[in-house]
Amino acid sequence: MLERDLLFNQLVGLAANTAVEVLFFLAGFAQAISFLQSCNSSPSFFNVITHTLKRIIKLEFFYAINLLVIVYVFRSLGDGPTWYFFDKLMAPCDKGIWSNLLFVNNFVNNFGSKEDMCLPWTWFLAVYTQLSLIAPLLVYLMTRIMMICYPAIILLGLVSLAITGIQVWVLDCGVNSSYDITYWSNVYTKPW
Repeated sequence: MLERDLLFNQLVGLAANTAVEVLFFLAGFAQAISFLQSCNSSPSFFNVITHTLKRIIKLEFFYAINLLVIVYVFRSLGDGPTWYFFDKLMAPCDKGIWSNLLFVNNFVNNFGSKEDMCLPWTWFLAVYTQLSLIAPLLVYLMTRIMMICYPAIILLGLVSLAITGIQVWVLDCGVNSSYDITYWSNVYTKPW
């Protein structure tokens, strides 16, 4: 029984480490299809700009409302013996909420730094938004210059692997985001 539980925990743990990568892949694929459908399969640079602006405005509006409610309204709603955990979690937001509103919180004040990031679980949305800024431009370039489409995808993949490998080597950290805070804050939560 214990062996089965340990095996289950190991399998779930291994799957959980790749869940974010799979979600990024699926979101990128869906965004590429959405972009191509919105410009009737023949994108122009104007389509790239309008699609990107619509996406940023849509994300920013709801994200800003959530941030403001969580950071400024929730503080006055609670009290009790464990409320100091919430106050401690919200303390970095006094200085760092601007990085969340600009979707750069995964680059500014990482986990484990002297000034932790405001709402640390929102690193995912920052990376998603940064990739959403790049995706329409890449799809546009790949529809215009089809001959370099596959080599460009392979090159981008190899460059991404090389950057990650160099960072892991320079930082001398492991590649398991569950156990290594250096890997988590300097490699995993970045958009490369």
